[in-house]
Amino acid sequence: MAFASGAVSAQPTVTTSQAGTGNTLYVDQKAPDYEYYELRAAIKQTGNNNVAGDPAAKTPGILQVRSYDAYAEIVQTGNKNTASIAQDNIHRSGTNIKQLGSDNKAVVKQKNSGEVANTIEQIGNRNAVNVDQLGLFPFSIRAYQTGNDNDVTAKQVNSGFGGPLVVQTGNVNKVTIDQDNAVYSGVEVQQVGNANNASVRQKDSYFTRQQSILQKGNNNLASSDEQGHDNASLIVQTGNLNKATVVQRLDYSQSLITQTGNSNIASVMQNGGKNYDTPNIATITQNGNGFFAAITHSGSANRTTIVQH
Repeated sequence: MAFASGAVSAQPTVTTSQAGTGNTLYVDQKAPDYEYYELRAAIKQTGNNNVAGDPAAKTPGILQVRSYDAYAEIVQTGNKNTASIAQDNIHRSGTNIKQLGSDNKAVVKQKNSGEVANTIEQIGNRNAVNVDQLGLFPFSIRAYQTGNDNDVTAKQVNSGFGGPLVVQTGNVNKVTIDQDNAVYSGVEVQQVGNANNASVRQKDSYFTRQQSILQKGNNNLASSDEQGHDNASLIVQTGNLNKATVVQRLDYSQSLITQTGNSNIASVMQNGGKNYDTPNIATITQNGNGFFAAITHSGSANRTTIVQH
């Protein structure tokens, strides 16, 4: 083990390597209370002024607490990257942060844990990922960013199965995911281009079939807000300056928005039924520029299709 500045407590496997100047790390792996053990942890920093925890303030860069299994890894190449991982009770878990470039930031917090496996990978400069999870189960988030000034913020509370997948390629893209009681989750966001913005919200949502946003181009904006059970939404935007909004309440609604072209606006508002009534189905397809379309459903068994060329 080699340190530029660091502190390591309880062992069960800590591997660390720092090359360059001004790098700091702090690893603290607890466990003995329940003799859970099998922690591991690995930090590797190459470059200058990278931070994986603060030994003076005892701020993790990897803390892990009880475990059975655990694992955590931070790899940083470049300068002024910041990464921290903290887990709590853990039963299996995982995580892995990898940052290539400079001025990137990645934060993962997890609480009561489960068979989680997180991956964050950032290639470029000034990218940021902030993940805060609480209940978990097998929950996980995978975030991949390539480019500069991209941002992902994901917050989960009671968590669930099948956590979000976020992929961003380009510059100044932003994703915000806010989940509460999201049992099946089903969230996927992919953005290719520049200055795209995607927002996903789930509250009191169970058995979510799909909540996906796919954007390719520049300056596109997409928002999906779901509160209820067994809803599904897919937003696909290709082009520039397109805007799509989906709001789903109660149960059993389905929405598909596809926009190809520039400066199109689409919105879907669905207040569904209960107890698995016949679903609402909303479809908007716009090919061209400057189209506007809106669908509103209330109740169940509504079906609306708008196609504009």
